[in-house]
Formats: sequence, C-alpha cells, structure tokens
Amino acid sequence: MSAEAALERLAANAARGKARVHALYASPLGGIVKDPALMMLPLTDHMVHRGHGVFDTATLACGGLYRLRVHVERLLRSAEIAKIPHSFDAKGICERVCAAAAASGQRAAAVRFWLTAGSGDFHWLPEHPSEGVGVGAFYCAVFSADGMEMPDASRGIHEFTVSDAVPWKPPLLASTKSNNYMLNCMMGMVSRERGGWFGIGVDASGNIGESCVGNVAAVVEGEGGACLVTPPFEGILAGTTVRRVLEMVAAGEGGLAEVLPGAAEQRALSAAEAKERATEIMIIGGDTHVMPCVAWDGTPVGDGAVGPVARALEAALVRDRDTNL
Repeated sequence: MSAEAALERLAANAARGKARVHALYASPLGGIVKDPALMMLPLTDHMVHRGHGVFDTATLACGGLYRLRVHVERLLRSAEIAKIPHSFDAKGICERVCAAAAASGQRAAAVRFWLTAGSGDFHWLPEHPSEGVGVGAFYCAVFSADGMEMPDASRGIHEFTVSDAVPWKPPLLASTKSNNYMLNCMMGMVSRERGGWFGIGVDASGNIGESCVGNVAAVVEGEGGACLVTPPFEGILAGTTVRRVLEMVAAGEGGLAEVLPGAAEQRALSAAEAKERATEIMIIGGDTHVMPCVAWDGTPVGDGAVGPVARALEAALVRDRDTNL
C-alpha cells in the first residue's frame, strides 16, 4: 500500500468515530496537527505496547480551561509514581494544552492529555537499550464527544455492584491515573450488561470504593442533618471533582449548606450502610458531572428519584466552572 493510499484510508477511518478530534499536540512532532489522519502514536510508544503511560483531562468551556493546573499537577504526580522519565514541567504542559485548545477553534470541548515513557523499541524498560536514555512523550487532544452515549442525569441511573466479576485494582494502579484502564472498562461493561452504566466497586471488607470513571458519594442523615459521605482516597483515585465538591460543601458555597446542613466527610462507607441509610447515592467526576443513582442492585435509593443534593451539587459545579475559567 502506498503512503497516499494509507493516508486516504486513515482519513476515512477517522471520520467514522463518534468523537471528533479537533486538534492534537504531539511532542514527537513538536507541534499541533488538525488532520485526523495524522493524529497517530508510534506503535513503539511504551504507553501502547506496555501500558506505561498516565493521563488526565480538563474541560474547555466558554473559551477557557477549567481547573487546568489542578489536572496538570495530578498528571505529574501520576507520572512520578509510574516512574515515567520526562523533561516536562507544569508550566510547559499548561502552555501546550492552551495552544492545542486555541488551535482547535472550539469554545467548548473535552481535553485529554497523556505523559508516556516514550518510544523507540519494544523493550519493557523506558530507556532505549542502545542509548540508555529515556525520553518521555506528551500528547494533548481536544475533542467533541457529543456522539458518545451517556446517561440522562436528570432521570437518574440504575447501578450495580460489579466486584463479583471484576477484581479490585492494586493500590498503586488505583491511586494513579494510569492509562491502563482495562479493569475500569470491564467495570462499566459488566454494569451495562446488568442494566447500569458505570458499576460500583466494593472491596473485600464490604466498603464502597469507586466507579469506573468517578467517585461515589452518598447522603446519609447525621446528628447535624443530611451529610455527604465519600470514601477516603486510600486505594482509589483522588478525583479532582469530588475534591472540589468537598471544598465547596465545607465553605458553604453555592447554597450547599441548605441541602447539606451536616456538611461532608470522608470515611469508610460500607455498601450495607449505604443501602440501608442513604437517601441519595451519586457518581461524581468529569469536572461537572453528578450522576444520581436512583437504584442500586435493583433496590431503590431513597424514594427512587433524583434528590435535591445531586441537583444542587451539579448546579454548583457548573457555576464554579463558568466563573473560574
């Protein structure tokens, strides 16, 4: 096959996807490309053939990037834990992400970026055996995901425990935003097979962990009234969205004190307690997404309808995004 024919086939394949990628920055190229047929990673990149890469996301809204620095700092922490050799710093990464967002021509889109152990061969070590030097790679994609299937949060979702079918992630992988999301994908797939969307993980002690792409939180009645409870970040990812939620609830921002007079806390929350006491259960992630679970394992949560806390939290997150770009 000629190079011309290969590029033509790549362009046709790119047009079939549900997500439209508007721009890609690639450090191996040293620049940004907008032709989907050129948005490629080398097969020898260690993220491709060994899973040795980390990623993070950000939201482009109204022409601005929401909490970009928070996401970039987590990316760099993940890279450090994963022992990825690279020469990128927070300032340089932010500049590259902003450049990709500007080149995309979009005012609202999803942004995803990766740090990988780089390319060169199929060895398991990031250092090139012949050179002894590891060169990390950075990629940033700006895309629209309007065609991707997502649940209607206004109606709530049914969720299912999936730990019987999908093993618990080892702590290192669970607390690092590794590009190896196979178990996360399997959680979502098992939940979809059972009639859910994301799945809820429960550990060997019976405590709630997280979902495939979000943190789990529940509203339970305490001495001071309704309280938002979410598991501690031990053996799960420290989600940036749920961290922002905890900050906002503690500060009483966005009128959240009215629906959560008991504030919020991080503590172990068993599935049994949540099913017995929770008036609301939700999955939180993606900067502004709050997915209310109106049923769990076939049993209604609370009164089986979307509750006031989930609505208030999503509204508060959207306001926070729109006023902090």
